[in-house]
Amino acid sequence: IFSLPRMFPIIIASILVSLWVVPADLCTVIAVGRRASADGSVIVGHTDDGVPESDDIRLVHVPAKDWPKGSLRPVYKLQWSYPRLVSKSRPGYHPSAKGEAENAILGYIPQVDHTFSYWDNDYAIMNEHQLMIGETTTSARTASWPVPGKCIFGIGELTKVAMERCRTARCAVKLMGDLAEQYGFFPDDDDGAEDFDYGSASETVAVGDPTELWVLSILPGLNSSSAIWAAQRVPDGEVTVIANELNIREVDPHDHNNFMISKNTLRVAADMGWAMYGPTGKLDFWATFGNHIFPDLMMASMNPGRRLWRVLDLLAPSLRLDPRLGVLPYRPSYPFSVKPDKPVSVQDVSSFLRDTFQGTPYDLSKGLGAGPFGNPIRLGGPSHGVAGGWERPVSVPITSYSFVAQARGALPAPIGGRFWFGHGVPHGTVYLPIYASSREQPESFTSCRHTAVFDPSCAWWTFNVVFNWAQLHYNLMSPVIIAKREAIEEAGTTLLQSIEEKALPLCNGSRCDPQVVVMLQTETLSHARAAVKSWWKLAYRLFAKYASGFVTSKRGEQKQPGYPKHWLEATEFKGWPGDTYLWPTEAELLGPRGKGHAKSHLKDTITGRPVVGRPGGGGPVVHPPAQAPAGGILSYFVVFVMGACAGVALLFVYQRVPRLRYTALGE
Repeated sequence: IFSLPRMFPIIIASILVSLWVVPADLCTVIAVGRRASADGSVIVGHTDDGVPESDDIRLVHVPAKDWPKGSLRPVYKLQWSYPRLVSKSRPGYHPSAKGEAENAILGYIPQVDHTFSYWDNDYAIMNEHQLMIGETTTSARTASWPVPGKCIFGIGELTKVAMERCRTARCAVKLMGDLAEQYGFFPDDDDGAEDFDYGSASETVAVGDPTELWVLSILPGLNSSSAIWAAQRVPDGEVTVIANELNIREVDPHDHNNFMISKNTLRVAADMGWAMYGPTGKLDFWATFGNHIFPDLMMASMNPGRRLWRVLDLLAPSLRLDPRLGVLPYRPSYPFSVKPDKPVSVQDVSSFLRDTFQGTPYDLSKGLGAGPFGNPIRLGGPSHGVAGGWERPVSVPITSYSFVAQARGALPAPIGGRFWFGHGVPHGTVYLPIYASSREQPESFTSCRHTAVFDPSCAWWTFNVVFNWAQLHYNLMSPVIIAKREAIEEAGTTLLQSIEEKALPLCNGSRCDPQVVVMLQTETLSHARAAVKSWWKLAYRLFAKYASGFVTSKRGEQKQPGYPKHWLEATEFKGWPGDTYLWPTEAELLGPRGKGHAKSHLKDTITGRPVVGRPGGGGPVVHPPAQAPAGGILSYFVVFVMGACAGVALLFVYQRVPRLRYTALGE
């Protein structure tokens, strides 16, 4: 049970010890049970955030394959940078060039006779049987690193093995847990003991199929061997959110319908003296095994905490959850899952992934940090000793890709399994649909290599070019981008409805004519290609319209919107130039004409009144308007008449000489 005396040493250590870093700024998962969704499907959404290297951004289809009896499956050390994997035995990852070296093999496990097809990125996404996985990095108080033959599995390879072998979420959870326990588990983000990060020492995944949804957390075992893990089933009518911290609390090892744990969980908790118990007396998995010591307790708590609150509050505002709680392993905070106030759709999950706290007190489009144009992006990097921090939303500029996957048990697998894939920052991308049964993806999804080299043939760059250009004048470009995005995504939804109506008559129960897969693939490929092409056209339009502080119409007319009033008032604009300018004296302003003439031709920019300097140069004095001499009025009249004549002459030439007319660019 939680108690202040017991927790006091931990709190003090958290404040004083600086040997561990704040939890990694990685990934968010949102997963919806079938009775909580708008159409009875199970939904898993995932953002892949925060990799420091230049990512391998390819979306890869791994085909199904039959294997000879007695084969062994190699387990690789994956790379974040390109290529994430090179393997002569892994379909989809064969060497692309002569002499390209395979990844390091950490060990082998027995191969099965047949492996299923699936879609893959840093982590496996979805297989042909509608199994889907979303990942987020979490903390632990145990450490491990890859050791050939002893500790061979990272979460990336575990998700791929699960996709190859499992049809259900329950199978995938048990398989990943058992393999990690038997062969050893290490966090993919850490390669050695010297810089080990306990804030990213474990991995948590949401695993869904057409009927069930589970959360699995895997932690390193002791001495870089085995693993500690626990899994909890998400109630069918609820939604879970995972944001870089463990969320499984009390576990009941006797309730096999809703919980699974490793064989060593209870023993390690007792032997190490870590065991902590929840309100009902059962082992609290997070409090027992989560990382307890951080150099910045507030940031470690608020980084995932505010994200959790935001999505849970969007799902169930009736709960009136407290946004100030944060998350800590040794005190209660937000629930494992919630029942939403209304059914949740794929579009809802997409909007959650794009969230930047809009309309809340933490809205990142507000305040001085948003710049003059309401930009919700906050960049990472050193704080230079300045105490503080930025809010961490779901959508961040370090996202490599995101997706919303959907498993529909009421439909045959070739039609039921589909996911919407987005390149780059969620609120700067378009989610494009792909059926899990498809075998091909657009060329622009695979032509990419990594993010360090610009490649206009790569879809990742298509969306990121537009996103980055929008930073110049976010409040003007963002509505244009959103309107285009919504139009493409609505067209995609309409397309899916149309092709599924045509495909369903070609299916009998769970079996479909081979033409169904061809039809689904052909139509979605065409849609994705058109979307990427359209997005480049949007980029060119934005380049021309919003540049150098101007807004330029297609007719060539330019406006300069400048800065908003609140920004001018908050910056050095207000009061400029102040005492940085040596104001002229009245005599200097009057010049050689002396005191008998008009005081000055200079006017105050606000009042419009003539200005003269203070005697001695002490600053400006604004005078009331002076009556101009009679001779001055006559001069003004002559100038007016001459100008009018010149205007009439120019109009005559314009009408009579067509070549001199300005021809505007068409729409």
